[in-house]
Amino acid sequence: MKVLHLHASILYGGVETFLLTLIREKHHCPEMQHIFIACYESRFTEELRKLGAELIMVPPARYSRPWKIIQAQSECGKVIQKIKPDVVIAHQAKNLITFGAVARRYKLPIALYLHVPQTENWVDKLSKFFPPDLMVGVSRHTVQTGKDILFNNIKSTVINYPMPFSVDFFDNLSTERDSVRDELGFAEHFIIMQATRMNAWKGHREIFDALALLKTNKKWRFALVGGPQNHEEENYFADLKSYALQLGISDNVLFLGQRRDVARIMVASDLYCQANVKSEGFSLSFTEAFSAGLPIVTTDIGSAQEIVSPEVGVLTPVQDAQALATALDAVIDNPARHESMRNATRSHILKLSETGQQIRRLSSELSALLP
Repeated sequence: MKVLHLHASILYGGVETFLLTLIREKHHCPEMQHIFIACYESRFTEELRKLGAELIMVPPARYSRPWKIIQAQSECGKVIQKIKPDVVIAHQAKNLITFGAVARRYKLPIALYLHVPQTENWVDKLSKFFPPDLMVGVSRHTVQTGKDILFNNIKSTVINYPMPFSVDFFDNLSTERDSVRDELGFAEHFIIMQATRMNAWKGHREIFDALALLKTNKKWRFALVGGPQNHEEENYFADLKSYALQLGISDNVLFLGQRRDVARIMVASDLYCQANVKSEGFSLSFTEAFSAGLPIVTTDIGSAQEIVSPEVGVLTPVQDAQALATALDAVIDNPARHESMRNATRSHILKLSETGQQIRRLSSELSALLP
């Protein structure tokens, strides 16, 4: 089954990690042949090529320049004629709008993959004119927003993101724990970490507010993995550094920037924290953190309840710095509780997101669309 993926983002985050996982773990379902259409050269396209994926570039579709959309659609049609896919996946509503009509012209089944909860913006409103055959969401919350805002009469299904890396992968890295901690200068500290894009809604400032309130007597450090990918994020990143200095916690916060060894940082850490102020689909960072044996403290919003249970983490109210600080203190100052959570994380994430299971589920849902 040839699966054509339509994905036009220039940035790198959870969606791109998921798509790379499909290629890296394709042995779980060899009957799926993945082909990608992209519009921009980026870290994502670079890594696709490294993995030997079939990648076809088409011109960027810019909505401010309608002729660019026509050009991109024309090139997409040529690709479809050449490779003859069996099914098309539009990742996010914008790609459905841009390329959905082209796939329909060739009578191909289309799946809309929702990676984030939907909102009432112009993209979502316009996408209603291009109904897919299947709507896949990465969480129950995400699918429900798709039903409420986009298509309430389209078949839908929930497929949590597959684990990008196995627990064995993290076990093999565990021998590097001490050396990475030495490298970071955190050998004797309790390390709290976060790995995300530089978006304000990921709650970086909210975490800093909570860190400034910590009462634990233990030495702690916060490792922030992720760096700016555009001008707006550069300004935000600079503001975060200033805010840490303003709160008096800058000596305890390490800004690691963009890294390609996030897994190494995870095995060197003790706890994962992310204080989202807006809901997200199904955090791949959470999946990786659990795979690495890290408990999670996060805010109770969106799909968080689907991922984080009391056995492996703590949910706190949104934008409540004191509650977040109290939750962090409670885990840091209770070694027995922390160890119990660590021991439960892997079995927990295997139930939710075991890689082979999730990839085969996707294959099954797509196969059902074929004539």
